[in-house]
Amino acid sequence: MADVYRNLTGLSNGTTYEFRITAIGDGTNYTDSDPSSSSSFTTLIPLAVPTGLALTKTTNSITATWTAVSNASSYKIAYVTGNGTWTEQTVSGTSYTLSSISQGATYDFKVMAVGDGTTYEDSAYCTAVSATTLIKLATPQPTVDSTTISRSEERFSRNA
Repeated sequence: MADVYRNLTGLSNGTTYEFRITAIGDGTNYTDSDPSSSSSFTTLIPLAVPTGLALTKTTNSITATWTAVSNASSYKIAYVTGNGTWTEQTVSGTSYTLSSISQGATYDFKVMAVGDGTTYEDSAYCTAVSATTLIKLATPQPTVDSTTISRSEERFSRNA
């Protein structure tokens, strides 16, 4: 016998519903069954999408921070560089640092709130935000030639 199911729509978040099942006979060979015992389920409440995603960059790291979401049990932060594959990390707080990355590397970040799976369901990801790590400039190497030194000494002697 094939599995039979009904997809219920239009239900309210956080509401408990009770149901019973009756098998319907064909009226010729089979009659309807008695209703099953009652079962119930409670729909999950979706968490809000995290807001305020901000990125702080250095030459070899990017730190993401965001605003906490009420009732979130944790967060999933996802990041990608170029056309690569998104990498997800689960974090307990509202910040994450991706370190040991190259200078001048561009990363996109997005975050979602994770629900407990009993009362709250995961939020959607927020809109991705990009940052490029800083590039440290080379240390300048001053050069001095004898002409510059002679002119400086001459100006110094005239002013004395």
